[in-house]
This record gives sequence, structure tokens and C-alpha cells, in this order.
Amino acid sequence: MGDNDWRVKPHLFTAELLANPSDKHLIHAEYRFSFLTKQTATGPQLLIATADNVYIYRGDVQIVDKELYRIPANTILLVEDAVDCFSNNGDNLTRIQHPKLVRIVDAAVLNGDDVSRLSYENRMKAAHKFCDALKLVNGELKTGFREENEQQRQKQRRYNNNARNRTGPTTVHPHRLVCAEYFKLEDFDRIREQLTRRKIDRENVMMITEHDCQIRIGGVRFTRSLPEYLYMGYSRSNKMNYGYSPKDSKFGSIFEHDLEKSGKVATFWDVALLTKHEKESTTRPVMQALWSWQNSYYDDYGPAAIVDAEQHKSGPTIQSIVKQMQANDVHCGRAVKVEVE
Repeated sequence: MGDNDWRVKPHLFTAELLANPSDKHLIHAEYRFSFLTKQTATGPQLLIATADNVYIYRGDVQIVDKELYRIPANTILLVEDAVDCFSNNGDNLTRIQHPKLVRIVDAAVLNGDDVSRLSYENRMKAAHKFCDALKLVNGELKTGFREENEQQRQKQRRYNNNARNRTGPTTVHPHRLVCAEYFKLEDFDRIREQLTRRKIDRENVMMITEHDCQIRIGGVRFTRSLPEYLYMGYSRSNKMNYGYSPKDSKFGSIFEHDLEKSGKVATFWDVALLTKHEKESTTRPVMQALWSWQNSYYDDYGPAAIVDAEQHKSGPTIQSIVKQMQANDVHCGRAVKVEVE
């Protein structure tokens, strides 16, 4: 795959990403976001299920236990691998031991069905149906007696750090495959009210409820909904968003609800794959970005500041993002500036 081999880390999110380059460009309308539960240094991992094995790319390709990852063959996903979730017992949080969650943040192929060229929203809707179907078959599994010789065990360990040497009957709790919830950026202020502050392992964190359990927020993933050659604008006369090409005046415009029918949406491969050349480009739009919510040891930047502060010297906050989007709306004619007396 050359330099397009998953070793190129996604862009880090900064406030400048949402700064409008022109009065016509409604840049924040191009992005969707979902919360991540782990550290965002490398972002989600690629998962590939074949007839024989399930593979996850964690810096290198690893085979994972098929009894835990019970996923149909011919499936390609972008996932957060084996996430802890918690039940809420009043003031106390209890870590749920089984099942762990595997959160889908994007999907390319689902049991042989290629959804990679659909819009992000429709890829995730297809993935949600895929997860619902798996609920019907992925219950507890009791394994029979199985003996593994030393050569087989050594081979398994080379590919899977979590390999188990089972020589007797074992109850296996398969991981639960779920879809991460996703939002438009304009929903940030509303979602902010749904976050709760907790302390886990002596660290202050933010939590959000998904799939009947609470998950710890480690960061945010932004994904672009348009291909790199299109921008989003706003029609004042029709009061609708539309896609346009800044480099091709003959392209015209396409209203947002017609973009997918015209094949003018960012595909899974546009967003998930990043080459070194593309990352270094100063003209290509950012297709995927990660925003870390980890507590800083050097200043007070972290989940509390991100959620509560108006602004912070060390990075964006939700309120600073909301203010930037409000300014963008005014510049594009989507909203009227309110003068404060």
C-alpha cells in the first residue's frame, strides 16, 4: 500500500479547522462528529473479517479471537476495539465485565454488501441494521474440550496478544458490536448538556450514555461528508445548504439532500485512508481529524475545561467552537448578527 498503509496518523483538530476561508463557505456544515472512548493518538482501527479469521490493524495486523469477535466474513469496519462500559448505580459507577463493546465509527463492507460509497449517514444506518441482526445470534458460547499443542499455541501468540490456551470447557462472552452515535457540529451545544462528570481511577472524566451504558469520553472524531473537491455553501433564497466547487465555476451547485444521488459524497476510503502526501498538503480539506480530551499534566486543559470554559489557551472548547460556527452562519447569511447594547 506504500505510504497509504494506515501508519499515517489523522490530523489533530484545531479551532482553525472551522474558520471560514470565505463568506460563501459554510465549513462546519461539512463535518460530522462522534465521541471516542479511548486515547485519540492513533484513532480507530481497521477491522477485517474473512472466512478464516478476524484481523485488526493496531500498528501492525493482528489476528483476534473469533469467539470474541463474532463478525460475519467479508466485513470491513473502522472500529474502537473492545471498549469498557459502566452501569450507573446512583453515585457509583460499576464497570460491566461482559460484554465489552466494539464501537463502529464507519463501515465499508457489511457481510459482502459494499456500502463504502454511500454517504456517512447512510453507511452508519446500514451498520446499525447490521448490528441489530447480529444481536439475534451472538449470545454466550460454551466451548467444548479442546487441546492445543505447543506449536499451535506459539503460532497463535505471534499474531494475538490476547490468545488463550483453553484445555477445558469455557463460557465465552462475545463482544457486543454497536454503532457509535454521530452528530452534526451544530448539535454540539445540545450534546454538551447530556455529558456528565465522573471520577474513574482517580481521574476526572466526562461520560456519555450510549446503548444503555455509560462510556468514558477520550476524544472526538470529525469526519468530512463531502469529497475534497466540493465545499458547502448556504442559499439565502432557498434557505438550504448546497455543495459547490470552488475551482470549477461550471459545476454549478447541488442541494445537500441531492448530493448522494449525484455521487458527490465522501466515501469511506476518502475519509479513512490518508497518505503522507495528503496530510502534508496545505490545499486539501481535512477529511478526518481527532480531538483529544485527555487531562493534561502541564495545565488544566482537559474534559472539564473543554466542556465548561469559554476558551482555553491550550486548545478548543465546546463554547469556542459554537461561537465560531455562529460567526460562520452570519458570514454566510444563515443567521443575522445580534448587536449587544
